Order: sequence, then C-alpha cells, then structure tokens
Amino acid sequence: MITVSGGAGVIISDAAEEVGLPMPEMPAASQAKLLELLPFAAPRNPVDVTAQYLNEMSLLNSFTDTLITEGRYTSILGFFTYTAGAPSIAPRLREQLKLVRAKHPDCLFVLCLIASREQIREYEQDGFTVFEDPGRAVAAIQAMGRFGQAFAKSASLPAPTVAAFSLPATTPSEAQAKTLLAQAGIASAPEMVCDSADAAVAAARAAFEDRRWSGMAPAQRKRVLIRFADLILQHGDELALTETLDMGKPVKYARGVDVNSASNCIRWYG
Repeated sequence: MITVSGGAGVIISDAAEEVGLPMPEMPAASQAKLLELLPFAAPRNPVDVTAQYLNEMSLLNSFTDTLITEGRYTSILGFFTYTAGAPSIAPRLREQLKLVRAKHPDCLFVLCLIASREQIREYEQDGFTVFEDPGRAVAAIQAMGRFGQAFAKSASLPAPTVAAFSLPATTPSEAQAKTLLAQAGIASAPEMVCDSADAAVAAARAAFEDRRWSGMAPAQRKRVLIRFADLILQHGDELALTETLDMGKPVKYARGVDVNSASNCIRWYG
C-alpha cells in the first residue's frame, strides 16, 4: 500500500487484518532505498510518501515502482483522498499513475480517493479500480486475490467428455435439466418427481429397500459423511467462487459462511 496519510495507513492495515489480507513488510534494502529518496517517509508497508509528493510528484512513480519490483506485491492500494480530485493536482497524479500502470500491466491497482464522478471515470478509464471507502477497497483486493488463487489452481479432476446433445426449445425444469445431464453422463443425486402422496410413499419405499445406503453399516456411513465434509472444505475456494459467480454473493461470505456451514452440517450428521 502507498499512502499520503500515515493515519489512513493504520486504518487500512486494521481493515486488511480483519479480512485476512496479508501486508508483508518491504525488504530492508528497499526500505533504505526509499529513505534515501525521502528521509522522513515511512517505508515499511503501508509506505507513506507523505504530502511531499505534492511538491515532487515523481516520488509517487519511484515509490510505487519499488513496491512492485522489489517488494513483489501483486496488488497495490493507493490512498490519495481529496488530492486526487483537486484540479491543480489530478492531471499530474494521473500522469504518474499511468506511467506506473504501463510498466506493470499485470499488477492490480486500486485507488482510494475523493473526486467528482467525471474524474473517477477518467481514473477508471486509465485502468484503475476506484473506491472512496478504504474498507471497501481492501475487501475488493482480498476478493480479487481469492479469485486469482482459484483461477490459478489446476483442476482437481479432468473435465468430463460429454457427447453432443440438443437442448429443448424452451427452458427445461430442474428435473428435466438433470435428466439431460444424466443422458450426457453427468450424474446428480437420485430423485423422483411425484404427483401424489401414494407415489411419494412408493418412491421412498423403493429408495429404502434399495439398501445401498440404508443397508450400509453405521461406521461406514459415518466415514462417507466425514469424507464428504472434508472434501467440501478441501475445495472450499472453488465452491465459494462457483457460488459467487452463480448469484453474486460476496466471495468472503460464500467461503466463510456457506462452505463452512455446509461442511459442519454434514459432519454433525456423521
């Protein structure tokens, strides 16, 4: 993180700790290098370039470049508050930020600033994600990091080979969709659609008398359920990402609440 306010750096550090976002220190040699450029800077992390950057805007370029190249950070949060919207400062700030952005296109840059909608749109067009609230900026970086980790993982199982098949002209029901998937070789839990109480009882009786589950020894059923709960946690990031992509829930809640609750529930019944 690079900031122009030491107090804001403390607040953002606390927010990062709350969501589990690591903020490792800059290497000692890099800290010394930054202090040579600005003796009264805070070079650890957050890196405080102080208000001196208003007088020497190139410091922002030098400090941020050192953060990325020597600190090896894959994401940068820049806190510039109202100075990023000041007419006398914003154009020069954008120029320096664009220089750094061009040198490090694979780095995630998130800016925390106060500016007009038009100015914010300009920063976004330059390739920066912009937030006014530093807490939301931290949460966004943490979520993007989880997405990146999930996308970087190799698939735990090979993708299934599915034969071509035709979809119906209208949107299928859930049961119809599962039938289509089964025909393509993608299994789901057995189920039966019943239109009467008698049919439901008959289906339940047939399932019970199948004995593949009910006839299993209790200790064996326990092992299956515990293994199921363990696998949910093992693939927690993938499941949370799937849930977020499906319905938009923040990934930290999908991971911290949904995944953990599902695993705990199944483990309890085991």
